[in-house]
Amino acid sequence: MGRRTTGRARRIPPADPAPPVARAQAGAFTRAQARAAGVTEGAIDHRIRAGAWVRVAGRAYRASSTAPDERTLLEAVRLTWPDGVVLGPLAAWAHAVPIVVDPDGPVDVWVPGYRRAVAGLRPRRVALPAEDVDRWGGVAVSGARRSLLDVLALEPLDRARDVLAWAVTRNRVTLAQITEQVERWPGRAGNIQLARLVIEASGGALSAAEQRCHRLLREAGIGGWVANARVRDAHGVIGVVDVLFSKERLVIEVDGRRAHGADRFQHDRTRQNRLVAAGWTVLRFTWQDLVERPAFVVAQVRSVLTALQQAAGR
Repeated sequence: MGRRTTGRARRIPPADPAPPVARAQAGAFTRAQARAAGVTEGAIDHRIRAGAWVRVAGRAYRASSTAPDERTLLEAVRLTWPDGVVLGPLAAWAHAVPIVVDPDGPVDVWVPGYRRAVAGLRPRRVALPAEDVDRWGGVAVSGARRSLLDVLALEPLDRARDVLAWAVTRNRVTLAQITEQVERWPGRAGNIQLARLVIEASGGALSAAEQRCHRLLREAGIGGWVANARVRDAHGVIGVVDVLFSKERLVIEVDGRRAHGADRFQHDRTRQNRLVAAGWTVLRFTWQDLVERPAFVVAQVRSVLTALQQAAGR
């Protein structure tokens, strides 16, 4: 016979719906909002203990049946510290910088006065002029350039290099602006890394993959190329390519160590098709090529250059 349950052993469904207000808050809500929707304090505690509701960050919760994303984190900050300003990677994400935000935080938030850290949120007292504050929906975030500079200064170096490559090739920031930031705020955390990025990028390489590619070409004695060159066709600017041999009309594109999602994949293929249609030969190498098959990379570049020079009668 099956085991009988008593009337007192009431079972909470595994996917208790969030209060209606959560729909407008990317799935996030507070205990106070749950109470306002008619959920008793005891039922709230029960759902949290049962795992039906889980904490996002600060005072914010979500139904466990809904997956959190960056929008949920932003709403969690607003619900916890409505007078705060989101900083760092999460603010950069709000400005469409392609960066992965750790869902477990902590999220850095500028707050007025003294605050203690709360689950997943870390208060920061830093200089934040009014012009460095923007809005994402109803959430205050640091401005686009400030957010980008914070990421470049404080994220791990390899990640910062990748973000710099993205930002410079899209005119989101210049090396001069990074240098200005270092000089404007001497002694600020991250200035050493910003200065290092400027020195590295001044040599033409914006990402770790590009640096490795450039080093391979130089060590092999292959010249006649420029880094991060803008290429156009009849319709306008195609984009900034990693390595350009203008006489031979050869482009080398380097894929970094991290994928950038379906949008980036589509963008790269569309750009490559435009380059080919405009008469450019395109070689594309991966991080694995550069690390595990450097001799293959050099040999292929030499072979294609030779073939293009012969075709041009040189």
